[in-house]
Amino acid sequence: WGHIAEATVPPTGGMVGAWTGRQLVVWGGQGGDDHEPAADGAAYDPGMDRWAVLPASPIAGRFGASAVWTGSEVLFWGGQGRPNTLFSDGASYAPATRRWRVVPAAPIGARTSHQAVWTGTEMVVWGGFGRCCPIDCVIHDPAAAAYDPVSDKGRRIADARPPRPEYVGLRFSC
Repeated sequence: WGHIAEATVPPTGGMVGAWTGRQLVVWGGQGGDDHEPAADGAAYDPGMDRWAVLPASPIAGRFGASAVWTGSEVLFWGGQGRPNTLFSDGASYAPATRRWRVVPAAPIGARTSHQAVWTGTEMVVWGGFGRCCPIDCVIHDPAAAAYDPVSDKGRRIADARPPRPEYVGLRFSC
């Protein structure tokens, strides 16, 4: 363990990040006394022990989003702004050009606290909460989708089961 340079953006809870093989790219989160959703980010280069602020993102600030590295860009998707404000859109950031582009809305509903992975050709997103706060009528949203950054298109894929079998079909009365 050792100390690293101080970050150029304020620390926030719920910030997401991805390792590019050369640097850590982080974005979003929520901070301050009012828990304001953040739309800023930074890239950390451990070889230089230096942070660089990312250019302004084209999407609203949020926390509980996901991030994956494609080999050329970091894809950020979904998340939550204020209570009852969830997102089904995203953006990609290319560290080589320091440019953002908007990612189209997914063919599944908005969500937060979901999972995402990079398959080598697509970002696959599943699970999470489709409405604010897990004290809800439906605890887990099983909908899943895949996004191909080359074609810039998303597609619906088979639903994912909840991570723990005892949650299957668990519903609160509404």
